[in-house]
Amino acid sequence: MKRRKQSKIIIEEDDSSLTDESEGSFHSGGSTTDEHREYDEHELKVEADQDDISSFGKSDEEDEENIEDGDQQKWKDYYLSPPKNDRHYFMSQFYKYLLHAEGGAHSEHQTTLYTRQVHIIADALDAEGTDLSSLTDNDGLNIWDNFCVPRLRDKILTGNTLKVYLRSLEYFVKFIKKGLLYDRALAGSVEKGLVELERSPPRLSEYDS
Repeated sequence: MKRRKQSKIIIEEDDSSLTDESEGSFHSGGSTTDEHREYDEHELKVEADQDDISSFGKSDEEDEENIEDGDQQKWKDYYLSPPKNDRHYFMSQFYKYLLHAEGGAHSEHQTTLYTRQVHIIADALDAEGTDLSSLTDNDGLNIWDNFCVPRLRDKILTGNTLKVYLRSLEYFVKFIKKGLLYDRALAGSVEKGLVELERSPPRLSEYDS
């Protein structure tokens, strides 16, 4: 059977999560500008010959091509190790959730891909942060202003790859909404902020559509 051409998903690796110290942090640049809207309208278009990313019809083989065996084991060990802080804790529980039937019973390759992408977003928004607040700061606008736009502008990631990052973040929001497999007392006010990303601007489903 002839296979359809699939876009290559790139993992923007950052080993700072494995160290105790990280350099620099990102701060909100304010509201979305005309330049940002231009990227929104044009850069996130999906080419006709590519799979609809919303269906997430990616194979384990494609995941393997983008996460080297050594990195796969490294991050698996990291997410299954005793957490160093709240951010590490929630990423670890998200990893376990994705493997669980409640989270879709994803393969280890897919689970690592989705968890890494959410972790990379959180670290990029606040490299020295130890919780999830960077995902909800500025009503979530920083996700677009400080993570997506710079990577589109500097051609670090393609529009289609960023759509996958945002879809991984949607999985994480669903994990938080369900309130399963994690200590809700640790989520605090951030839990409400993450859930609001689905209902109020900026809605993640609009960013990745």
